[in-house]
Amino acid sequence: MITVPVNEQRPITLIGGAAWWMFGLALVVIATTYFWADHRWETSTMPEFAAEVEEMSASTGGGHIWRRFGFIMLAGMGGVLVAWPNGNRVRIHGLLPWFVLALFAYSIASVTWSLEPAITLRRVLVLVFCFIGAIGVARTLGPRQVCLLCLLLPSWFLMLGVVAELAHGTFRPWVGEYRFAGTMHPNAQGYHLAIAFLAANSLRKQAGGYTGILLVWMVVMFSFLVMTKSRTAVGAAVLGAFTLWWLQTPIRFRVLTGLLGATAGVIVLYTAFLVGFDFRERLSPVVLIGRVEEASSFSGRIPIWNHVLTSTEPRMWLGHGYQTYWTEENVESLFDALDWSVLSSHSAYIDFYLMLGLVGWCMMLPMIILSLSRSLRLFGVTGDTGWAFYAVLMVAAMLYGLMESATVDATLPAFFLGVTFCQLAFFAPVPMVVGTEFEGNHRWGWDKDGPGRPDGIGRDIGWRWTRIDSVDG
Repeated sequence: MITVPVNEQRPITLIGGAAWWMFGLALVVIATTYFWADHRWETSTMPEFAAEVEEMSASTGGGHIWRRFGFIMLAGMGGVLVAWPNGNRVRIHGLLPWFVLALFAYSIASVTWSLEPAITLRRVLVLVFCFIGAIGVARTLGPRQVCLLCLLLPSWFLMLGVVAELAHGTFRPWVGEYRFAGTMHPNAQGYHLAIAFLAANSLRKQAGGYTGILLVWMVVMFSFLVMTKSRTAVGAAVLGAFTLWWLQTPIRFRVLTGLLGATAGVIVLYTAFLVGFDFRERLSPVVLIGRVEEASSFSGRIPIWNHVLTSTEPRMWLGHGYQTYWTEENVESLFDALDWSVLSSHSAYIDFYLMLGLVGWCMMLPMIILSLSRSLRLFGVTGDTGWAFYAVLMVAAMLYGLMESATVDATLPAFFLGVTFCQLAFFAPVPMVVGTEFEGNHRWGWDKDGPGRPDGIGRDIGWRWTRIDSVDG
């Protein structure tokens, strides 16, 4: 069993005291910032839920004044939370903090080799503001409180979206081609709902009397998620839910279900072969959620990827600068070539490569692997599904990033990931010892049922050594 050092984190709860106002401040400021940044009241009335190319090209200059003020406000909130005395202690342990700091510094340094340094500088300032906000949230809140944020914020935007569509008369789920958008593109809305669904799923087993409410809300979230017809977001939600179930399941049961599932799969495939069942024809409409157009090219993504990758070979190592490839010139060039106005490649992996090149990739991959490892170890120590949610969030983001770029843009899901990396790198209790230790005649270790064990929604965990039993000398 892995254990953690004594008194390495002060318990912070949402029940009374300063934690209420800290959680409330984070909730209001983050909601306001990303509403100004990502949401439009009239999105559901736009053709293809997108702005015109001229407006999209103009947005490459940095966005409107309220968007800029929102990110400044986010940094101010982070500064307040960092300065508050009753937060989690800073810990620099292992390689993870250094990879996070190296990638952050490298992103800032990309101003020096960018072809458009003025644009890169503006984007880097937004990155710095988001980083300060993420540090503040990670220092002040615990993993289950962050998980609660990931539930409440998308839920609030969902309700706003329903009101917006009702006001515009565009809420028509009974129409075959309908996609729920609300106040953002359906693909973005779908990912927000997937995150909320996974957060509710992570909280429900330790939610006490709130379990029933969370189960109902999970059904609501997933129903609207399906209505967005965002195939990647649905896949991310399903994969994340399976990951959490896998983490909470005993090893013997995992092996047994794996063997039974493999056996059942072979039987089904063999039976289908005998009766001549065509899986592709019968199941494609289900897998594609009714959106069969351009399925072979991933809804037109492959032409975009070919276009941008063939034009970036000279800068493959360093990239074009942080969020600088999609300049007005490149947006209009792609529109002329493909007759499609976009501000991203619709793949987080490709957009990250365009920004920071292969050098950036060499920093990002170890950061993700080390973060996953640390979150899984902490979940194994504590049984707290808040730490498991961090792993689930990263797994879902890796799948969603195949077809969308939201995880590397200045979006709410990217901010959630930033908080995850910051807390795991700088503030999480680090497992130090394998097994238990003996001191004198007593055996010491982590007591899951001892003081500090979380017993309700929104409560964090207290970290301490506990005397497990006495041993004769």
